[in-house]
Amino acid sequence: MAAAYDEERLLTDIENLFKNNFATKIAAINSEKSDSITLVTVDSTNGYFADMNDKSANYNPIILTAITDQTSESNGAATLRTITVNVALILSDDIGDANILKRMLRYGRAMREIVEDKFFNLRSVDIFKIESLPVLSFQKSGQSEVYKVVGINIITSIC
Repeated sequence: MAAAYDEERLLTDIENLFKNNFATKIAAINSEKSDSITLVTVDSTNGYFADMNDKSANYNPIILTAITDQTSESNGAATLRTITVNVALILSDDIGDANILKRMLRYGRAMREIVEDKFFNLRSVDIFKIESLPVLSFQKSGQSEVYKVVGINIITSIC
């Protein structure tokens, strides 16, 4: 009996989608723009997190994935689950980068284009919606370091 395609597998597949394609997409955007704003890629071994749980991320930038919404609709023996997966790139802006907004918008574009180009390769997932999220800033309480975050929501259904 084949293993069911569930939320755990969806998160793993999305993380692998980014691990396998992010560096190539970043290189393409850097080449296309060909200016002084160079994006760095995410460490494909240690820069991805499904849950931080007070962990320290000693990488910059990192990608964090999480299920942020889930609804179910049952029809007899089958339950359709509509799932929203947030994929966020977090970057330290401790140097006060004058080009940080452009940098973050490019990261957001890369994330969106990876999903647009590669999402159909995921098993048992065929319809999806992408919501682009704005660039936001945050600062940990009692610390001076400023972080920027940009992301997307991927909304899909599995049964």
